[in-house]
Amino acid sequence: MRFPTQATIEDLKALIAPCSGPYSSHILWIHHDGEVQVMEIYRQDITPELRALLVREGAIHIAPLLVWGDDFVGADAVADSAWMADFHRHLRDEWDRYECERAEGRFQASGIRGTPELLALLRCLEKV
Repeated sequence: MRFPTQATIEDLKALIAPCSGPYSSHILWIHHDGEVQVMEIYRQDITPELRALLVREGAIHIAPLLVWGDDFVGADAVADSAWMADFHRHLRDEWDRYECERAEGRFQASGIRGTPELLALLRCLEKV
C-alpha cells in the first residue's frame, strides 16, 4: 500500500488480513515515501526505542498499536467495514497532513519550484 496512488480501503485490507497470530501485536507506519508498512511485534506497547528507530528510518506517522486480541488485525478486522473505513481515513489524514507540511516548508524556505509544489500547496490551503 502506497500513498497517494495505491491507498484504497482494499489495499489496506490486503495489508491487514495476513496479520494474525496469537501473542503478537502489529505496528503500522507510513514511510516518508508513502509506503505503508506493518511489522509484527511481541509486545503490548511501542517502546520509545522502537519509535525512535522507525522515525530514523523515515516513518512520518506511527499508528496506534494493533493488538491481535482486540480484532484490529486479521480476518475479523477486515470484516469490520466501519473500522477499516475509519482506519483508512486516519491514515489518509496523516498522509495529507504530512504533504501539507512538506509543501508549506518548501514554499516558505525556497519558493515554489514547479507545478507539483504549487498544486500541493493549493490542496493544503483548500483544507484550512
